[in-house]
Amino acid sequence: MDKGLVVVAVGFLVLASGCVQTGAGGKGVVVEDFSPSFSEVYPGEPVRFTVKIRNTGSFDASGTVSIAGMDEWGCKEKKTFSLLAPDREKGIEGGSKVLHFDCTAPDVPEGSSIVYHPVARVDYEYQASMVKTVTLVSGRELKSLMDSGRPVPAETKSVSEGPVSLDVVFKGPVRYWDSGSVSFPFEVVVSNVGGGTVFWKDKMNEVNIEIKSEGSLIDKCSSGVMELWEGKEARITCMMVVDINDANNAGQIQKELRVNALFNYLYEKTGSIRVVWRQKAQQPA
Repeated sequence: MDKGLVVVAVGFLVLASGCVQTGAGGKGVVVEDFSPSFSEVYPGEPVRFTVKIRNTGSFDASGTVSIAGMDEWGCKEKKTFSLLAPDREKGIEGGSKVLHFDCTAPDVPEGSSIVYHPVARVDYEYQASMVKTVTLVSGRELKSLMDSGRPVPAETKSVSEGPVSLDVVFKGPVRYWDSGSVSFPFEVVVSNVGGGTVFWKDKMNEVNIEIKSEGSLIDKCSSGVMELWEGKEARITCMMVVDINDANNAGQIQKELRVNALFNYLYEKTGSIRVVWRQKAQQPA
Protein backbone atom coordinates (compact mmCIF):
# COMPACT_ATOMS: atom_id res chain seq x y z
CA MET A 1 0.00 0.00 0.00
CA ASP A 2 1.16 3.49 -0.78
CA LYS A 3 2.62 5.18 2.35
CA GLY A 4 0.66 8.36 1.74
CA LEU A 5 -2.56 6.39 1.85
CA VAL A 6 -1.54 4.73 5.13
CA VAL A 7 -1.50 8.17 6.71
CA VAL A 8 -4.93 8.97 5.29
CA ALA A 9 -6.36 5.66 6.54
CA VAL A 10 -5.06 6.19 10.07
CA GLY A 11 -6.46 9.69 10.14
CA PHE A 12 -9.79 8.30 9.00
CA LEU A 13 -9.96 5.83 11.88
CA VAL A 14 -10.01 8.61 14.47
CA LEU A 15 -12.71 10.54 12.60
CA ALA A 16 -15.79 8.69 13.79
CA SER A 17 -18.02 11.40 12.33
CA GLY A 18 -17.78 15.00 11.21
CA CYS A 19 -20.15 17.87 10.60
CA VAL A 20 -20.34 19.32 7.13
CA GLN A 21 -22.24 22.46 8.11
CA THR A 22 -23.91 23.68 11.29
CA GLY A 23 -25.67 26.92 12.17
CA ALA A 24 -29.00 27.93 10.73
CA GLY A 25 -28.45 30.94 8.50
CA GLY A 26 -31.24 32.58 6.57
CA LYS A 27 -34.77 33.30 7.87
CA GLY A 28 -38.04 31.46 7.56
CA VAL A 29 -37.29 27.73 7.21
CA VAL A 30 -33.63 27.38 8.18
CA VAL A 31 -31.11 24.53 8.10
CA GLU A 32 -29.95 24.01 11.69
CA ASP A 33 -27.63 21.12 10.87
CA PHE A 34 -26.30 19.39 7.75
CA SER A 35 -23.90 16.53 8.43
CA PRO A 36 -22.72 13.16 7.06
CA SER A 37 -22.22 9.97 9.03
CA PHE A 38 -18.46 10.29 8.26
CA SER A 39 -16.41 13.22 7.01
CA GLU A 40 -14.10 10.92 4.98
CA VAL A 41 -15.20 7.74 3.25
CA TYR A 42 -13.93 5.08 0.85
CA PRO A 43 -15.50 4.29 -2.55
CA GLY A 44 -18.54 2.07 -2.27
CA GLU A 45 -19.19 2.82 1.41
CA PRO A 46 -22.69 3.86 2.54
CA VAL A 47 -23.06 7.44 3.78
CA ARG A 48 -26.06 8.94 5.53
CA PHE A 49 -26.58 12.70 5.23
CA THR A 50 -28.74 14.24 7.95
CA VAL A 51 -30.56 17.54 7.45
CA LYS A 52 -32.32 19.26 10.36
CA ILE A 53 -34.66 22.13 9.48
CA ARG A 54 -36.78 24.49 11.57
CA ASN A 55 -39.45 27.07 10.83
CA THR A 56 -38.43 30.39 12.43
CA GLY A 57 -40.83 32.66 10.53
CA SER A 58 -44.38 33.88 11.15
CA PHE A 59 -46.29 31.40 8.98
CA ASP A 60 -46.66 27.65 8.63
CA ALA A 61 -44.50 26.18 5.87
CA SER A 62 -44.51 23.14 3.59
CA GLY A 63 -42.07 22.04 0.94
CA THR A 64 -39.29 19.63 0.01
CA VAL A 65 -35.68 18.90 0.98
CA SER A 66 -33.12 17.29 -1.31
CA ILE A 67 -29.35 16.80 -1.63
CA ALA A 68 -28.16 18.49 -4.81
CA GLY A 69 -24.99 17.92 -6.81
CA MET A 70 -24.65 14.29 -5.68
CA ASP A 71 -26.25 12.27 -8.47
CA GLU A 72 -23.32 9.86 -8.70
CA TRP A 73 -23.84 9.14 -5.00
CA GLY A 74 -27.40 7.99 -5.69
CA CYS A 75 -28.83 10.95 -3.72
CA LYS A 76 -31.79 11.85 -5.94
CA GLU A 77 -34.69 11.60 -3.49
CA LYS A 78 -36.86 14.57 -2.48
CA LYS A 79 -38.49 14.46 0.94
CA THR A 80 -41.49 16.52 1.98
CA PHE A 81 -42.10 18.47 5.18
CA SER A 82 -44.78 20.54 6.88
CA LEU A 83 -43.79 22.79 9.80
CA LEU A 84 -45.86 24.93 12.14
CA ALA A 85 -44.84 28.52 12.83
CA PRO A 86 -43.51 29.43 16.30
CA ASP A 87 -45.85 30.87 18.93
CA ARG A 88 -43.69 33.63 20.39
CA GLU A 89 -46.27 34.75 22.93
CA LYS A 90 -46.24 31.28 24.51
CA GLY A 91 -42.49 30.78 24.03
CA ILE A 92 -42.98 27.82 21.67
CA GLU A 93 -40.38 27.29 18.95
CA GLY A 94 -41.36 26.64 15.36
CA GLY A 95 -41.73 23.09 14.11
CA SER A 96 -38.59 21.14 13.21
CA LYS A 97 -37.86 17.97 11.27
CA VAL A 98 -34.86 15.69 10.82
CA LEU A 99 -34.48 14.05 7.41
CA HIS A 100 -32.04 11.30 6.40
CA PHE A 101 -30.61 10.63 2.94
CA ASP A 102 -28.81 7.33 2.36
CA CYS A 103 -26.14 7.51 -0.34
CA THR A 104 -23.08 5.57 -1.58
CA ALA A 105 -19.59 7.03 -2.08
CA PRO A 106 -18.51 6.90 -5.76
CA ASP A 107 -15.26 5.57 -7.21
CA VAL A 108 -12.28 7.94 -7.46
CA PRO A 109 -9.09 7.62 -9.55
CA GLU A 110 -6.39 5.37 -8.17
CA GLY A 111 -4.14 7.03 -5.60
CA SER A 112 -6.31 10.13 -5.24
CA SER A 113 -8.88 11.70 -2.94
CA ILE A 114 -11.69 14.00 -4.03
CA VAL A 115 -13.61 16.54 -1.97
CA TYR A 116 -17.30 16.73 -2.89
CA HIS A 117 -19.62 19.59 -2.00
CA PRO A 118 -23.15 18.38 -1.29
CA VAL A 119 -25.91 20.99 -1.11
CA ALA A 120 -28.88 20.70 1.24
CA ARG A 121 -31.67 22.31 -0.79
CA VAL A 122 -34.87 23.49 0.93
CA ASP A 123 -37.75 24.59 -1.33
CA TYR A 124 -40.94 25.79 0.34
CA GLU A 125 -44.06 27.95 0.03
CA TYR A 126 -44.24 31.02 2.24
CA GLN A 127 -45.71 34.49 2.62
CA ALA A 128 -45.06 37.89 4.17
CA SER A 129 -47.39 40.58 5.50
CA MET A 130 -47.47 43.95 7.17
CA VAL A 131 -50.11 46.38 8.42
CA LYS A 132 -49.35 50.07 8.74
CA THR A 133 -51.53 52.95 9.92
CA VAL A 134 -51.35 56.30 8.17
CA THR A 135 -52.81 59.41 9.80
CA LEU A 136 -54.15 62.28 7.70
CA VAL A 137 -54.50 65.60 9.49
CA SER A 138 -56.14 68.87 8.58
CA GLY A 139 -53.91 71.84 7.85
CA ARG A 140 -55.04 73.48 11.07
CA GLU A 141 -54.35 70.33 13.13
CA LEU A 142 -50.94 69.85 11.51
CA LYS A 143 -49.93 73.43 12.42
CA SER A 144 -51.07 72.82 16.00
CA LEU A 145 -49.00 69.62 16.19
CA MET A 146 -45.91 71.34 14.77
CA ASP A 147 -46.24 74.34 17.08
CA SER A 148 -46.42 72.05 20.11
CA GLY A 149 -43.59 69.79 18.90
CA ARG A 150 -45.84 66.73 18.75
CA PRO A 151 -45.36 64.20 15.93
CA VAL A 152 -48.06 63.15 13.50
CA PRO A 153 -49.35 59.76 14.68
CA ALA A 154 -48.01 56.84 12.64
CA GLU A 155 -47.76 53.20 13.53
CA THR A 156 -46.58 49.90 12.10
CA LYS A 157 -49.19 47.62 13.63
CA SER A 158 -47.74 44.30 12.54
CA VAL A 159 -44.94 42.93 10.38
CA SER A 160 -44.13 39.30 9.70
CA GLU A 161 -40.79 37.52 10.05
CA GLY A 162 -39.42 35.43 7.22
CA PRO A 163 -37.12 35.39 4.18
CA VAL A 164 -38.95 38.30 2.51
CA SER A 165 -39.56 41.58 4.35
CA LEU A 166 -42.10 44.29 3.54
CA ASP A 167 -42.12 47.98 4.29
CA VAL A 168 -44.34 50.94 3.47
CA VAL A 169 -42.85 54.44 3.32
CA PHE A 170 -45.01 57.57 3.38
CA LYS A 171 -43.41 60.73 2.02
CA GLY A 172 -43.86 63.18 4.90
CA PRO A 173 -47.05 64.12 6.81
CA VAL A 174 -50.33 63.89 4.91
CA ARG A 175 -52.53 66.96 5.32
CA TYR A 176 -55.80 68.10 3.82
CA TRP A 177 -57.63 71.43 3.57
CA ASP A 178 -61.09 71.07 2.08
CA SER A 179 -63.85 68.48 1.91
CA GLY A 180 -63.95 65.83 -0.76
CA SER A 181 -60.92 63.55 -1.11
CA VAL A 182 -57.16 63.73 -0.85
CA SER A 183 -54.53 61.64 -2.62
CA PHE A 184 -50.94 61.08 -1.60
CA PRO A 185 -48.04 58.81 -2.63
CA PHE A 186 -46.49 55.96 -0.70
CA GLU A 187 -43.80 53.43 -1.53
CA VAL A 188 -43.89 49.67 -1.01
CA VAL A 189 -40.49 48.04 -0.50
CA VAL A 190 -40.03 44.26 -0.89
CA SER A 191 -36.64 42.86 0.22
CA ASN A 192 -35.09 39.40 0.07
CA VAL A 193 -33.45 38.98 3.49
CA GLY A 194 -33.30 35.17 3.79
CA GLY A 195 -30.00 34.46 2.02
CA GLY A 196 -31.73 32.40 -0.68
CA THR A 197 -33.74 32.81 -3.89
CA VAL A 198 -37.38 33.86 -4.20
CA PHE A 199 -39.72 32.43 -6.87
CA TRP A 200 -43.30 32.80 -8.00
CA LYS A 201 -44.78 30.10 -10.27
CA ASP A 202 -41.26 28.90 -11.21
CA LYS A 203 -40.12 32.40 -12.21
CA MET A 204 -36.97 33.44 -10.36
CA ASN A 205 -36.86 36.69 -8.35
CA GLU A 206 -40.61 37.31 -8.46
CA VAL A 207 -43.25 37.65 -5.71
CA ASN A 208 -47.01 38.09 -5.86
CA ILE A 209 -48.07 41.27 -4.01
CA GLU A 210 -51.48 42.39 -2.76
CA ILE A 211 -51.99 46.00 -1.57
CA LYS A 212 -55.28 47.10 -0.04
CA SER A 213 -56.88 49.56 2.36
CA GLU A 214 -60.51 49.23 3.42
CA GLY A 215 -62.58 52.22 2.36
CA SER A 216 -59.72 53.76 0.35
CA LEU A 217 -58.65 53.58 -3.28
CA ILE A 218 -55.15 52.42 -4.18
CA ASP A 219 -54.27 54.05 -7.49
CA LYS A 220 -51.35 54.26 -9.92
CA CYS A 221 -50.20 50.75 -9.03
CA SER A 222 -51.83 47.37 -8.89
CA SER A 223 -51.50 44.17 -6.94
CA GLY A 224 -49.72 41.43 -8.85
CA VAL A 225 -46.28 40.09 -9.66
CA MET A 226 -43.22 42.17 -8.80
CA GLU A 227 -39.66 41.37 -9.89
CA LEU A 228 -36.85 41.92 -7.38
CA TRP A 229 -33.86 43.69 -8.91
CA GLU A 230 -30.97 41.20 -8.94
CA GLY A 231 -33.09 39.08 -6.61
CA LYS A 232 -32.64 41.57 -3.76
CA GLU A 233 -35.25 44.32 -3.72
CA ALA A 234 -38.28 45.77 -5.49
CA ARG A 235 -39.88 49.19 -5.00
CA ILE A 236 -43.20 50.44 -6.29
CA THR A 237 -44.82 53.87 -5.80
CA CYS A 238 -48.59 54.01 -5.41
CA MET A 239 -51.25 56.64 -4.76
CA MET A 240 -53.78 56.34 -1.93
CA VAL A 241 -57.08 58.21 -2.29
CA VAL A 242 -59.02 58.87 0.92
CA ASP A 243 -62.44 60.42 1.50
CA ILE A 244 -61.74 63.20 4.01
CA ASN A 245 -65.40 63.46 4.99
CA ASP A 246 -64.50 60.68 7.45
CA ALA A 247 -62.45 63.09 9.56
CA ASN A 248 -63.08 63.10 13.31
CA ASN A 249 -63.49 66.17 15.54
CA ALA A 250 -59.71 66.33 16.07
CA GLY A 251 -59.20 66.85 12.36
CA GLN A 252 -57.60 63.44 11.84
CA ILE A 253 -58.31 60.41 9.69
CA GLN A 254 -56.59 57.06 10.31
CA LYS A 255 -56.40 54.39 7.63
CA GLU A 256 -54.86 50.94 7.68
CA LEU A 257 -52.77 49.83 4.72
CA ARG A 258 -52.23 46.08 4.30
CA VAL A 259 -49.54 44.51 2.13
CA ASN A 260 -49.25 40.75 1.58
CA ALA A 261 -46.77 38.75 -0.48
CA LEU A 262 -46.93 35.13 -1.67
CA PHE A 263 -43.87 33.29 -2.97
CA ASN A 264 -41.76 30.15 -3.03
CA TYR A 265 -38.35 30.25 -1.40
CA LEU A 266 -35.21 28.24 -2.14
CA TYR A 267 -32.52 28.09 0.52
CA GLU A 268 -29.29 26.11 0.13
CA LYS A 269 -26.50 25.11 2.50
CA THR A 270 -23.24 23.72 1.10
CA GLY A 271 -20.90 21.32 2.85
CA SER A 272 -17.99 19.01 2.01
CA ILE A 273 -17.06 15.35 2.26
CA ARG A 274 -13.88 13.61 1.09
CA VAL A 275 -13.69 10.30 -0.77
CA VAL A 276 -10.29 8.57 -0.41
CA TRP A 277 -9.14 5.86 -2.83
CA ARG A 278 -7.92 2.59 -1.39
CA GLN A 279 -6.77 -0.57 -3.02
CA LYS A 280 -9.37 -3.27 -3.19
CA ALA A 281 -8.59 -6.61 -1.61
CA GLN A 282 -7.38 -9.13 -4.18
CA GLN A 283 -9.36 -12.29 -4.62
CA PRO A 284 -7.37 -15.51 -3.96
CA ALA A 285 -6.26 -17.34 -7.10
